[in-house]
Amino acid sequence: HGYDGNQTLQLLGQLPRRHYETGYVLHLVGLCHFEAARYAKAEEVFQRIWQAEPQRMEGLEIYSTVLWHLRKDVALGYLAQQVLQGNRQRPEVWCVVGNSFSSQKEHETAIKFFKRAIDVDPSFAYAYTLCGHEFVTNEKYHKAIPMFEQALSIDARHYNAWWGLGNIYHRQEEHENAKYHFLKALEINRNNSVLRCYLGMVLDALGNPLLALEHFDRASQGDPPDGMAFFCKARVLMSLERYEEALVDLKRVRSLAPKEASVHFEMGKVYEQLGCDGDALRHFNLAMDLSRDSKDDNAIRTHIEKLKALGVEPELPEPAPVRRGHSGRGVSRADDPQQLLPGRHLAAPPPPPLVHVQLGTPVAMSGTSPHVQHNHVGASPVRAVPVGLPRTPSAVARGNVYTGVTGLPASGGAIAVAGRWSGGAGGLA
Repeated sequence: HGYDGNQTLQLLGQLPRRHYETGYVLHLVGLCHFEAARYAKAEEVFQRIWQAEPQRMEGLEIYSTVLWHLRKDVALGYLAQQVLQGNRQRPEVWCVVGNSFSSQKEHETAIKFFKRAIDVDPSFAYAYTLCGHEFVTNEKYHKAIPMFEQALSIDARHYNAWWGLGNIYHRQEEHENAKYHFLKALEINRNNSVLRCYLGMVLDALGNPLLALEHFDRASQGDPPDGMAFFCKARVLMSLERYEEALVDLKRVRSLAPKEASVHFEMGKVYEQLGCDGDALRHFNLAMDLSRDSKDDNAIRTHIEKLKALGVEPELPEPAPVRRGHSGRGVSRADDPQQLLPGRHLAAPPPPPLVHVQLGTPVAMSGTSPHVQHNHVGASPVRAVPVGLPRTPSAVARGNVYTGVTGLPASGGAIAVAGRWSGGAGGLA
């Protein structure tokens, strides 16, 4: 109940091996890693469960969300294929399928399958939360709010839904309401760095930057390191004109995500305030090269032209640090979204097949093939969606905790980094 994952792992580790290797205990171990955003480790644990007990349904919804965060669309599509061969009267099955479509940005289709999970088991709170996140992705807040509220009516300690409501109010700039819901979520899970980051952002918007800084500082002390916390902390330090301290935190974020345009943009502004115009111009140029949003280009270009008008030349780039190992959250926003992952633990699954699911028809019972459903005369068309194809970095957030550095709040609308909360469905599912 206290979401103390490390203590839970220590206690579980004391169990005899014959008990520890059971699906029930490994499920708890996987949940601990999931709550701590150690997605690669969580994936490894859930795969062990899946291999040892292929008929086990409990935990599959979390396993699929782990793969969602790791952007392993091939593995997620393969998992959806496999679970559709089992008991289709379990909500976990349809959460897996919904996550698979969500990873392909087929949000409307994902909503249909999350609703199917709700139809199968109306008491399954997690399905309401996932459905709510998809509605937020499509900016249908009026439909998302009832989903989160229904999840809380089933489980008042479902902090993900408290966060989902707070996120909606935060987007609508109803900061007092957002603060209330983020505090309710933190009462349940005090160790979640994402919740602290969001509470810090709301406090900053309410004119309390010092208290916000305390929350960002606490969030940045987690393991694995939370790039979002460092970024938000740096933004507040900049607003307090503590530029040297802000630069230290921005360099930490850059080490986690060296190709994030917004990080370089903020570093350029800090260097400009410190009088290091050459370094400022270099980072503005990098931000322009890495920016994928034409709306951001104008803000960056303004700074570049201002410095060039003064005759400033960019400084030589700093030598790239040698990375001897990988640790961190489960997501990097470099060209390879998994650049910072601790490693890949899934064996390569077969080539991504098509998941054929009949929409608008009754749920098929166990025993029917999920690979091909014949389109009979008069039936609604079969929707064939390739699962497992590569996709661009998502602009949405989901899962129980924030996935690394993405979703960093933009400065004055300049650059919003792609992530699972920026511009889409919220960071905690």
